[in-house]
Amino acid sequence: MKVKVSQLEPCRKLLKIEIPKEVVEEELDKVYQDINKVAQIPGFRKGKAPRRILEQHHSKTAKDEILKKLIPSGYSKAIREHRIMPVSAPEIGQVKLIEDQPLYFEVTIDVEPEVKLKRYKDIKIKKRVPKTTDKDVEEALSNLRERYAEYKPIEDREIKEEDYVIVDYEAQVDNETVDKREKIWFHIKIDKNKPNEIIKNLIGAKIGDEVKAREQANKKALIKVNVKEIREKHIPKLDEEFIKTVGDYKSVDELKEALREDIKKRKEQEVKFEVENQLFDSLIKLNPLDVPPSMVRRQTDELVKSAKSRLMYQGLKEEDITSREETLRKNLAKEAEKQVKLYFILDRIAEEEDIKVNDEDLKERLDNIAKQNKTEPEKIKEYLTKNNSLNSLKSQINHEKVIDFLLNEAKIKVQRTGLKD
Repeated sequence: MKVKVSQLEPCRKLLKIEIPKEVVEEELDKVYQDINKVAQIPGFRKGKAPRRILEQHHSKTAKDEILKKLIPSGYSKAIREHRIMPVSAPEIGQVKLIEDQPLYFEVTIDVEPEVKLKRYKDIKIKKRVPKTTDKDVEEALSNLRERYAEYKPIEDREIKEEDYVIVDYEAQVDNETVDKREKIWFHIKIDKNKPNEIIKNLIGAKIGDEVKAREQANKKALIKVNVKEIREKHIPKLDEEFIKTVGDYKSVDELKEALREDIKKRKEQEVKFEVENQLFDSLIKLNPLDVPPSMVRRQTDELVKSAKSRLMYQGLKEEDITSREETLRKNLAKEAEKQVKLYFILDRIAEEEDIKVNDEDLKERLDNIAKQNKTEPEKIKEYLTKNNSLNSLKSQINHEKVIDFLLNEAKIKVQRTGLKD
C-alpha cells in the first residue's frame, strides 16, 4: 500500500492512499464468492453462476462492498503506519476503482497540533486576598429576606408606587396586534433615567382597569394592559420565626456566621478562578499553537448548548433563546479556542513532567461524585464507563494535577487591594 501525506494547514493533513490491484482482486474474489451463495440468476443454481455472469448482474454491489471494506482498512493502516492522531472524522474523496488498477482514494483529516513547549514555569501571577466584611453579611442577609418575601393580594385600593401588578398585556402597531401575553408582572417603580409611560399610567388604576400608553422607542406602538391583580411586597422580619424558616439556626448571630462562611468560600473561589485564568492566559501567550478548527467548532457547540440551558433555566422562552444563538456562538468562539489550546498545552506538560492519574486519584474523585449524588462509587464508574466518559474524567483529573503543579511553580504576588494595583 502506498501512502503520501501532505500538510494542508497546521492541523490538517491530506492522505493519498493507493491499495495494490492484487489486494483489490483478492477481496473482489471473496465478495463475488459471497454474492454467488445468495444470488438468484436465471438458468443457474445458487453458487453455480460463472464469475463473468455475476459481474454482469452484480458489479455495482461488488464494487460497493469492496469500497466499504478496503477504504476503512486502508485508512486505519495508513494512520497507524504514519503515526497520525486524527481529531475529526475522515473526509473521503477522489475515489477511483478501475478494473486491473489499484484502488485510489484521498482522506482529509484534522490532526492533533504539535505542541512545542517554550515556557510554563515561573509564571508571574497576582493574587488578591479576599476580605469578608460586615457589609457583605448584611447584604447577604437582606437578599435572603428578599427571597422569602411574600406578595400579598390587595383588593380595595388604587395602584401606588412599589406595588406589583399582574396584567394581561397587548402590543399593537397600526391597530394590529403584534404581541399578546397573559399574567405579566410589573413592578411599579418610577425611574427618572428610564421613563416608562405604562408604569406611570398604572399608578392610580384599580383592578379591572385598562391602561394604555405609547411605547417610547416606537411611538406607533400602542401598549394596552388590563389590571388583574395588585400585590404588596412584604419582607419577613429578622426574628426567630424567620431563621427557623431558612435553616436549623438557633439565633440571628448563628445565621450571620453561616452567611459569612458562605461569602468567604465564594470569594475564595472567585480568587481561585482569577488566578487560574491568569495562568491559562500566560500559558497560551508563552506557548503559541494552532488548533484544529473542527475541535473549536465542537467546543463552541458545547458552550452554546450550556449557555442555552442556563437561559432556559432563567425562564427565557425557547424562541427568544433561539434568536440569540448566533450571537452566543460568535461570543463564545474565542473562549472555545482558548479551551482547546489549553487542553493540548496541559496534556503536553503532563507528558513532559510525567504527571499521571493513578488509581487512588480516580477512586477519590469517584467517591466525591458518589457522595454528591448520594449513590455508590461503583455505580458512578459503571455509568461513566457505559457512556464512554471515564477517560474524560481521567483527563480532567490529570489537568487539575498539572494546574496544581504549575501554580506551585508560579511566582505568585499576593496583594490586598485588587489585581490592578
